[in-house]
Amino acid sequence: MKREAEARLFWRPGGKRPDRRALESELEAEGVSVHFNPHASLSLAQQRRRLPIFDDRRALLFAIEKFATTVVVGHTGCGKTTQLPQYLHEAGWTDHAHLVACTQPRRLAATSVAARVALEMGCELGAEVGYAVRFDEVWDAARTRIKYMTDGMLTRELLSDPLLTRYSVVIVDEAHERSVHTDVLLGLLKRVQLRRPELRLVIASATVDAEAFRDFFERSAAAEEPSATIISLHGSGNHPVKWHFTQTAVPDYVRYAVETVLELHARRGGGDVLVFLTGQQEVEAAVAMLHDAHTPGKLLPLPLFSGLSTDAQLAVFESAPRGVRKVVVATNIAETSLTIEGIVYVVDCGFTKQRFFNPRSGVEALVVTPEPQASARQRAGRAGRTRPGEYYLLMPESSFHSLAADAVPEMQRCSLAAVLLQLKALGIDDVLRFEFMSPPPPENLACALEQLYALGAIDREGKLTPRLGERMCQLPLEPPLARALLAAEEHSCVAEMLGIAAMLSGQSAFRQMKPADLAVARAPFAVYEGDAITTLNVLRKYVRKSAAVSAQRCTGWCRKHLLNQKVLQRAVRVRAQLAAHLRRLGVKETRAEDAPSLGGTTGTDAIRRALAAGFFAQAATASAGAGRYRRVHGGGELRLHLNSVLYKAPPDCLIYHETVVSEHELILAATKIDIEWLAEVAPHFYEMRHAAT
Repeated sequence: MKREAEARLFWRPGGKRPDRRALESELEAEGVSVHFNPHASLSLAQQRRRLPIFDDRRALLFAIEKFATTVVVGHTGCGKTTQLPQYLHEAGWTDHAHLVACTQPRRLAATSVAARVALEMGCELGAEVGYAVRFDEVWDAARTRIKYMTDGMLTRELLSDPLLTRYSVVIVDEAHERSVHTDVLLGLLKRVQLRRPELRLVIASATVDAEAFRDFFERSAAAEEPSATIISLHGSGNHPVKWHFTQTAVPDYVRYAVETVLELHARRGGGDVLVFLTGQQEVEAAVAMLHDAHTPGKLLPLPLFSGLSTDAQLAVFESAPRGVRKVVVATNIAETSLTIEGIVYVVDCGFTKQRFFNPRSGVEALVVTPEPQASARQRAGRAGRTRPGEYYLLMPESSFHSLAADAVPEMQRCSLAAVLLQLKALGIDDVLRFEFMSPPPPENLACALEQLYALGAIDREGKLTPRLGERMCQLPLEPPLARALLAAEEHSCVAEMLGIAAMLSGQSAFRQMKPADLAVARAPFAVYEGDAITTLNVLRKYVRKSAAVSAQRCTGWCRKHLLNQKVLQRAVRVRAQLAAHLRRLGVKETRAEDAPSLGGTTGTDAIRRALAAGFFAQAATASAGAGRYRRVHGGGELRLHLNSVLYKAPPDCLIYHETVVSEHELILAATKIDIEWLAEVAPHFYEMRHAAT
């Protein structure tokens, strides 16, 4: 049926041309995806020629042939991400079984662009064109010639192939975002070039910091000829965008954003809307408000954040049915890398959620901060892709002018433990002399080395420990979680820790709701040992339910318990991949001793001890006031988040996975432990002292 429906997209010359709108509606009703394309009537070759980058094709290929490093500056949507790898493939850079790599800061960009390029090249995704992101790879070692991947995946590939011998060209796309993985990759690629001068690097950026990238890769100022160059692509590809500000500060930007969308829908003509919020919970709350709103026309609210499955993320690129306005509610995942056609209006909350590391406490926290001016301009540019657009920034104009010009590079504000562990695995022992584009603060480096030493990943000389450190760097997890997973082997609870690691690596399994409603939804799974064990219960019951009933009934079960089925499906896949990693490391999937209930007094001791072995530095004890805590190491006041399962029954001592900062620093994913365990699992870090009687 689907093939017959797709066949109706073609029409016989001389016959009556089909009504495209009617056909799209008919196909969508039959389950055939229809992607919006303003040049759909043109051939793929003609569509490619219409992109701004086409006029610079010869200049780009010449520069890449002559210079070791080429910095390409072009606005998002000009075609550099999709076309440049194809130009290189057509020019012979993939001959002799070589590959062209194109890295992206985010997994959605890597997967969606790979699908588009495979379509343009007329091949199946995973054949000549493939992708590799964490916990999801679709490519073929024998056939793939163009490979899209996240920065972190290419960095991990250096573990097995330190000189990237399979690649002739590496394109680092969206380099201006300056993620920690991007900065590490740039430093590593510079070292690779010293050993492989024939390797070509292309640094693609949408902003004007091109000179910094060029200077970083210029081999020597005294050289006779430069080794790096800059090319600015012709044509911005953007239409004018009119800016709008609020008259006063907005107290609740989520609700105000929804009200702005509804007013736009009522008063403005056609065109889709893109809304920027700070995180998954805000996105889901806004989508729910839009679904509940009674509007004179139809709205199609769609969420977009990193925790969604690939299929759910790709749904935002599909055109809405005729007469329906699409509203994409997104985190900053939609700020760069992606081009969602049809967006005419952008509503921006004016804030972003970033990770900041406190070297004094040794803890990294999520902090909601005002966005920099560069991000605001980048978000505004989303509105001018197809026609003149409008940008609504939910702050007064005076507040905008007081914002910082650019964001602080992630390398200078995040925990570096995972970064240093990876550099150690690559044989770079003197990490203090590693050449970063933006050198991190010395105290952050020192704190990261101390954390790795405390976790047992490195010895006193700073080298990887043969059993623990070398295994930790093989796991695609943050060091504390990797340590907890490996500790599960000695506590005979590997199976349980695999589930917890999979759940903690993604978004919350429960949909956004009020704390009281969340408590009711979570009640069938909640245990007094904490959030980690509760999430394990959720995953276990979902796996049993999905194996016992039909897919439709399983979806109904998730809806009944207000669970995000996409998050759970991803957790199942992540668990399977982590289990495969452990098998390669020789770790058997042992299970904790059977207990009457997972919430029994002794049934979870092994699991919680394993968690404590990884998160012992993130321990806190109760202080004066309900739900108030003080860090055991480093001091500092904390409070339990309302959404924690322990909020109504706070224990005397707990460990936590992360914190978020709003008015106070709030504990997320807390697990109850006995304080004596800290000295048992980390005797080098804690010492129990009993007060004299």
